Amino acid sequence: MNVILRPNRLTKLHVAARRCNVIKPEEKENVNRYEVTSEKDMSPNDFSSEISDKESMFHGHSKFDIDTKWRKWWEGSFGSHPGRHRLPPVKLPENFITSSSVYLKEFYNYHPQNKVLAVCEKLCNVLYYRPVPNHHASSNSSRDDKWFMKQYIKELKGNELAESSKDGHKKKVKSLWKQIVYDRLTSAAYLVARSPAIYATTLRVMQEIHKRDPDFRPQNMLNYGSGTGTAVWAANTTWGKSIEDFFCVDWSNVMNEMAQFLFTGGQENAELTGIYLRLMMPISFKHEYDVVVAAYTLSELPSEKERLTTIKLLWERTKKYLIIIERGKYDGYHVIMEARNLIAKGIEGCDTTKEKRKNNLMQLGHIFAPCPHDKPCPKWKSSPCSFKQPYIPPVFAKKFLGSETRNESFSYIVLSKEEVVDDKNWPRVIAEPHTSKGQVVCHLCAADGNLHHIQMTRGSQKSDMRQAAKKSRSGDRLPYACSEQTL
Repeated sequence: MNVILRPNRLTKLHVAARRCNVIKPEEKENVNRYEVTSEKDMSPNDFSSEISDKESMFHGHSKFDIDTKWRKWWEGSFGSHPGRHRLPPVKLPENFITSSSVYLKEFYNYHPQNKVLAVCEKLCNVLYYRPVPNHHASSNSSRDDKWFMKQYIKELKGNELAESSKDGHKKKVKSLWKQIVYDRLTSAAYLVARSPAIYATTLRVMQEIHKRDPDFRPQNMLNYGSGTGTAVWAANTTWGKSIEDFFCVDWSNVMNEMAQFLFTGGQENAELTGIYLRLMMPISFKHEYDVVVAAYTLSELPSEKERLTTIKLLWERTKKYLIIIERGKYDGYHVIMEARNLIAKGIEGCDTTKEKRKNNLMQLGHIFAPCPHDKPCPKWKSSPCSFKQPYIPPVFAKKFLGSETRNESFSYIVLSKEEVVDDKNWPRVIAEPHTSKGQVVCHLCAADGNLHHIQMTRGSQKSDMRQAAKKSRSGDRLPYACSEQTL
């Protein structure tokens, strides 16, 4: 007898309320929404209505067939199928850890470590709760997020960590958004608190490009908002010595000095061969870069107009791939959608359902990842499209991040100047697959532009697909093509 899991929202609060007899007997039926029921106790009509009610965003049950173009790819293990993209816990390069430890050891002689850790906590809270300027969908933020946001912004008044926004946009955004000033103390806190996570997510995205396009060997890279230079280290780990020139742009001179210290290992008067640190973008519009990276940078700009202008400038300087990474919250997803709509559709704005300005002068691009299609995002206005990448905190950050493996939630998009020729139509796993006895429940974003909720049992699907889905994680792709036939 097969067992079917039904959506369930029973929480510890409900359990405690039952023990105290707070929930009345007639209300228990509304609380028990996660039950394990027998397949015999429910009809197919009941099950389909259950799915349509609880998973209204999903298109339904569709059939996925193995991609016949591929040879037998699993090599004895379904965990190594070619759609796996999430990396094991990522660790910073040893040279980066050594240089950072030396830098912080010297820095702690002038600023106590406890003071740096306090700024680390405040900086992370501001980056997490601060809204994106001109984000009109900020009402989707929870009430708790807005309360915390106001509390941490109040702490920043009169502090060296932030300054008021100077553009005259909506008062609601102006009162909550602050421009962070990266002085020496804040830059050191950023190195401790954020560099491990940013390196992990950037490496994860670059490794996907390298896996899907193994013949691509970039020779130069533009890193906009380079910060501590983690994108340069990630690119060097991915493509090795094929990249000869790194052009790093960051508007903080202190950040550039720190990045130079980390690149040279603290050696004075050392020359950086092939790495150029600048405060502004290159003036020449003719110079193009094989890879352009903007990781956790566009959300730092003070207005939507500046974000769109910057995206256009970055796209004009892109020769092959443009990588944009933001936090895995609704605000970061908002910025990703702005870049997606502008470059893939030529529409200025994140919501394609509204009347927006069209830019017919710029060259449109193609979506390489994570979307398996160029259609409107099916997750828009429901939940952010985000993924997680585990990383190992380095030695110099263990007092703040701890010693256990942590997860960074991020949203990203990779845009290509050339049309994607690999197996782009493979569906993307958008949530962690749920496994039970003989059954795998998986949520997919497919090439038809819809979300699909599939349940694979021993009898309903081929065993190879069930095993591949069981070994997959959120952010991976399944090497199967979606057909229009309904199960």
